[in-house]
Amino acid sequence: MAPTSTSPSTTASISTAPLTSTPITTTKHSTTPITITSTTRTATSQMLTSPTATASTKPTHSHTTSTFPSSTTLSYTQKCHAAGYRLLSTGDTHLCMHLKHSKHSWSNAEKVCERDHARLVVLDTHEKVEALRHTLDGNDYWIGATDDDHDDNFSWVNGEPISATFWLWGHGEPDRHHDFCVILNGHDHKMHDKGCADSHMSVCEIPL
Repeated sequence: MAPTSTSPSTTASISTAPLTSTPITTTKHSTTPITITSTTRTATSQMLTSPTATASTKPTHSHTTSTFPSSTTLSYTQKCHAAGYRLLSTGDTHLCMHLKHSKHSWSNAEKVCERDHARLVVLDTHEKVEALRHTLDGNDYWIGATDDDHDDNFSWVNGEPISATFWLWGHGEPDRHHDFCVILNGHDHKMHDKGCADSHMSVCEIPL
């Protein structure tokens, strides 16, 4: 009888093995989500550094590049915010200006501009002249050029000298007939020296 009773005991031991392995299976199964999550993260990381991901960012880079000029223009627009001022652009040149239609002497016109934190316009480049030319209405306007020392040497209000052969002078100008301030003539769009006490409209500029 003893050998017979030992056999069932062996069988019971065999049947217990699967039960013991169940937690092991569960443990392996429970690690699966961690592996998937890790794989997902790895895949995401690979996507960020893969050539395909790099290619996908090109449209974004292209979009940023295409809007850069607009952003630059917006920056100039923000600077040119004073009431009545307009932003004129020619190529890469930007001019923030205001045609002042009230008439003053040159010195009073300068003060009018300074109240706007501006100055009488400095027309020291072809591009600025071209930008302004299209807004003129046939009137003469004071600009930021004068001979303060009355020594026949004109200069811009920013301190830059103006040669007597400067291309923007009108024919025969400056004539130096005791005229020490400068207008932009409304007809030929050239510089003419005038008496500083004369009354003219003026062009103010906010430097950009």
